[in-house]
Amino acid sequence: MDLDRETVWQIGATVAAVALFVVALAVLSQVFVNDVAVENEPISGELDGNIQNMTVQDGSVSGTFDGELEGDFEGNLSKEFDVELTANVEGTVDDGAMTGTLEDNVEQPVEGTISGDIENGSLDTESGDLTGEFSGTVNGTTEEVSADGGIALVALIGAFVVAMPLIGYGIRRATHEDEE
Repeated sequence: MDLDRETVWQIGATVAAVALFVVALAVLSQVFVNDVAVENEPISGELDGNIQNMTVQDGSVSGTFDGELEGDFEGNLSKEFDVELTANVEGTVDDGAMTGTLEDNVEQPVEGTISGDIENGSLDTESGDLTGEFSGTVNGTTEEVSADGGIALVALIGAFVVAMPLIGYGIRRATHEDEE
């Protein structure tokens, strides 16, 4: 199969237009984003990980939780999240059932602090594996797209949708004029 000049132009123009669209999206995501203060934003979710440097003594347990928190914001923010979390944990364990608290600085889902309660936890005191429910709060800052950013995004998508057929039409006309 031989590539004709029109096909080469179409492929080149499509790649250039898509690359320009991606660059414009990246610029938009930086220009129209504001830092928003988050205060006592309630969150809940599921913990799954391991307690590092675990100390268990007389039913008390402490250490550093290293694992995943998958949950939802329950306040002003509406977003699901799934983040890797490292935080200090303290609590009690009885026959593998654990309750306790988790607290530390976080970078995701909000840059700031997280604190709350571990409920219905299951802790393997030999391996340190911990699963359970978490409910607590986060404080700090997060990024949010401004209202102008939403409008700019819609305009960018519209421009892309209109530009692609116009580019194709221009290529078609240019290559067919050369054939005549």
